[in-house]
This record gives sequence, structure tokens and C-alpha cells, in this order.
Amino acid sequence: MTDLFIKTIETYSMNQQEPSWLTARRLDFIHQSAMLPIDMLKHGIRMVTKTTGIDLSVQSNPATFLLKETLPGVEVLSLFDAMSKDIITDQILSTASRISANAFYATTAALFMTAKVIHITENMKEDVSLSFVLDAIEGTSQSYICIVVDAGVSTTIIEDIRSTMYHGVIIDIFIKKDASLTYIADQYRKNGHVAICRQSYIEEKGSMTFIDLQLGGALTLSSMVHTLNDVSAKGEIYGLVVGTKKSVFDTYSAVIHKGSETASNIVSKIVLGDESKATYRGLIRVETSAKGCAGYQQEDTLLLSDKAAIDAVPDLEIANNDVSCSHGVTTTRLRKEDLFYVQSRGLSEKQAEKLMLYAHVGPVLDAITVSALRVTWEQYIHEALAV
Repeated sequence: MTDLFIKTIETYSMNQQEPSWLTARRLDFIHQSAMLPIDMLKHGIRMVTKTTGIDLSVQSNPATFLLKETLPGVEVLSLFDAMSKDIITDQILSTASRISANAFYATTAALFMTAKVIHITENMKEDVSLSFVLDAIEGTSQSYICIVVDAGVSTTIIEDIRSTMYHGVIIDIFIKKDASLTYIADQYRKNGHVAICRQSYIEEKGSMTFIDLQLGGALTLSSMVHTLNDVSAKGEIYGLVVGTKKSVFDTYSAVIHKGSETASNIVSKIVLGDESKATYRGLIRVETSAKGCAGYQQEDTLLLSDKAAIDAVPDLEIANNDVSCSHGVTTTRLRKEDLFYVQSRGLSEKQAEKLMLYAHVGPVLDAITVSALRVTWEQYIHEALAV
């Protein structure tokens, strides 16, 4: 099967006029994917995500990319055109990144057939949000998106990735000096499998906030990684997972501090009902060169069913002493004594449950800067959990 994939990569790269370094990188990824487990993802002694519902040997089909509206200051280009204009370089699809650690991401990086570059220039208005849809219409799809935000630009992007069977997606985001981006992943789906790896690279005084909203689907693999390359860069991640029925979620959030005086914050809120399951791994890594950094991480899970399950591990990797970092994790249920206390204030049992649920997820919902989307997700949660 690997030989067939190699032939497919070489033929496709030649037809797309891809540079030799990109073809070589695709081939590196396909060899890496062959050495990684597919039937399950192991994250430790007992942290396992079963992925037997996905067949990566199936021929990939192109996905459909749609920008919901044309906006001034936004260019959508092919990889070839973006490289010709020097908008992107060989920094994309780095082999020294999260992609290489996961068979699904490595396969997508090797075999993607849909590729777009979104270039946000200084002409983009600050109070306007950009929305795009990436739709795997049928079968299996592998896609790549690169987003470049020019220096000094501040904007919001809403991502809507769809899948009927399986959709693998890699998203590279480059934040230039003094630029700011809020990136919202709107992941509400009723079926299908997705594996999405989003990676940002932030320059001096740049900032970016990932907001990852997950509900439904059969299996969702979702990674969000900030790399703070230069002084005073900032990265935040807000994650929300709402599990019902037999949904499975594998979530990874990480911030890599490379520049001095950089700052990070990771907040994850998980709610699991029925027989849903989730695996959460969080990481703050501070490298030797990164002095005067601050990083904070908190994951909280609310279990609504005895059959729901969570494995959560936050981690810190600190390579110097001039830092301020902390991490924590909690798992709880709606306790009868807490509900009784809230009901004693004049609320019904249903109202008390709803109040406590929204108090749990509130920090992530409050981070959603697009008010209409925040209201929509409040309704999604209400309908999914019947509160």
C-alpha cells in the first residue's frame, strides 16, 4: 500500500507543479505514517483512543472549499500561486511538528488533494469576521489549509469542516509581527470521522486565540498547537467538548514557548453524557531560550452518566527557571447536595441542572467573540443534553 501511495504522491505533485522539497516532505510523511499505529492511539499505560472505524487505505477524494463571502483584504490562492508570490515558504508542513506524531495527520500531510492559502492583508477590516467551509462531500478526503495574517492585522476566522465518512485536515497559521487572530473551530456534526491538526506560528508581539468547539460525530481527533517564536508573543486555547451517545473525542492542546516574555493560557471544559468518551492531553513547553514566560493550563470535566469516561493529563515541560507556570485537572458530577443548594434559591431541579452546566462551560462560551455563534452553541448544548 505504501508503494501505491508513493506513486500517487509523485504523480500528483508533478501535475500540481509542486517544488521538490514539498514532494520530498510528502514522501517523508507517508513513510512516517506507515510506522505509526492506526487501529488505536496510545497516550500512556491506560490512555487509548480506538480508531477502528477509519480506513486510511481508501483513495482520497477532493474536498470542496468555500469562502462564505468575498471580503476586501482577503486573498484565496493555490499553493503554487502563494509560493510564486513568496507568501508562503518551506516553513509549511514542518516535519518537526505535531503532524509527525500521529498516523492520521501524517497521512493527510502526505496525501492531501485539496489545498488553499488564505492570505489576510492590511486591507482587511478589523470588525469583520471571515468564514470558510471545507466539505468532504463523499468518502474519504485529505485537505491542507495555510493561513497567513500580515503584520498589524487583527481579525476573526470561523472554520466549518464537514465530513460524511472521514476528513483529515492540516491547518498551518502564520501570525506576523503585531498581528492578532481569533480562530473559532465550529465543530458541530451529526456523523462522520475527522482528524484535524491546527498549528500556529506567532512572531514578535503577535497574538492568537484558538476556540475549539466540539459536539457530535462518531470520532473527532482535534489538535491545537501554538508556537510562540518571538518576544512577547501570546497564545490562548479555549476548548469545549460536549459528548452524547457513543461519540469519541481525542483532544490535544499545546503551547510551545520559544521566545522570551511570551504568555499562554489553556482552558478546556468537557461535558460527557450517555456512553461518550474523551481523551485530553495538554502541554505547556518552555524552552531554554524562553526567559520570563508565563503559562497556565486548566482542564475540567463534568460527567453526566455513569457510562461516560474521561482520561485527562495536563503536562508541563520547563527548561529554565525564569518562568511562571501552573496546570490542573478536575473531574466531577452534578452532586445532589449542590443541586439541593441551588434549588433552595427557588429554582426547579431542571433549572438548577441547567445553571450548573452553563457555569461549567461558561468560560469557553464567553470567549466566543461572535455573538450569533455563541447563541447558536448555547442552543446546541441545550438540545444535545436536554437541559
